[in-house]
This record gives sequence, structure tokens and C-alpha cells, in this order.
Amino acid sequence: MWLIAVEPTIAGAGMVPEHGNWKIKVEGIELGSEVHAYVARTDPNMNMRTGAKRSYFIDAGWEAGRAAEAGCTYAGGEFDKTGSLVSRLGTLNGIGTDSVAGVQVAGGYILSAPKRKSPYSSAGPARTGPLPRRVGPDYALFCDESDALQGVRAGGNRSGVVFRLIGTSAAAPQLARLVADRRPLTVHDAPASPPDEKRGDGDLYPP
Repeated sequence: MWLIAVEPTIAGAGMVPEHGNWKIKVEGIELGSEVHAYVARTDPNMNMRTGAKRSYFIDAGWEAGRAAEAGCTYAGGEFDKTGSLVSRLGTLNGIGTDSVAGVQVAGGYILSAPKRKSPYSSAGPARTGPLPRRVGPDYALFCDESDALQGVRAGGNRSGVVFRLIGTSAAAPQLARLVADRRPLTVHDAPASPPDEKRGDGDLYPP
């Protein structure tokens, strides 16, 4: 395993690395070997604005020739990434990976049948490490109405206003309310085979 650390970057600064697209070249391995790479990053503390953008991988050839078409094509409820070397099929981040009793991890799913995982939600598994490996989220809660209507209708902070809350930020409060109300966390329609298994261990209907 190799760790490549890139120092903070800035546009056009002399001694500071310039930001933009960087290329990583791997040499000296046998032909046909399989290489896995991921971007390890630390989220900033809550309410802290750093102004920095997170790093991510791109497949330049695929982006140039297939990205526009794929952005209009769904496969299993997600944009069709066939042929791309980069997959963002969510591995669990560093916050909710420990597999111990009392720790519940919430993912998100799309309410319309067949209740697929929301494309931004992690499906697991967690990366290997010194702690027990978590297979995936314990529960997935309603985070999107459908592929066309994203998010959950929520109340705003002004009189009478509503907005759509998008992301697993909508799942965690639902799970917390179930726990606080001492309601049983029963699993509905637990997935058994792809692509439904990408939801995690099971889903919960919105309370």
C-alpha cells in the first residue's frame, strides 16, 4: 500500500503546488495486476469553512467520450458509469465504520419502487483496518421521493416556508427520532441480491 500526500494547493503560487488535475502514474507492477486507489480525506469540523475543495478521481478518457451520454442514462436507478475506471459506489467514510453494538449507521433510499439506494448514500463495506469491518449501513431511511423528485419535503426557518432536504442528512434525524421514541427498529424488505443489496442491511419507512 502506498500513501501519496498532496500538500495544500493554490492557483499560480510559486512554491505552493498548483491546483488542478494531477496525474498519478503507477509503474513496476506485473501486467494484468489489479490496482485499487481511493482518496482519503478528513472532513473539516462542523461550522468551519475552509474554502477548500475536496479531491476526487476522474477518468479523463471516459469523461471526454461517455460522460455526457451517461448523464442522461440510468442503470439500476443510478447514472450509467459503464466503462469508467472510477466508481463512486459509496464506501463508508471514517465516521461511521466501527462495527460495535450501540452504533447505528443510517443510509438513504429512494421511496419509489423498488426502494433503491440513493446514489449519494454509502452502501459499504468499510475499508479494512484495525477495527471490526462494517458491512454497510444498518438501516436506510427515506431520503428521496423518486429518481425525478429528489429529497424530502421539510420545514424551513421562515413562517410557512418549505424546502427539499437532500442527502443522508435527512436519514440520520429520522433514525435518531425512532431511537429517542424507543420505537422498534424493524427491518422491512431486507435486500437479498443486487442491485437492492446496495441499500445496506434493510430499510425503514418514514415515521
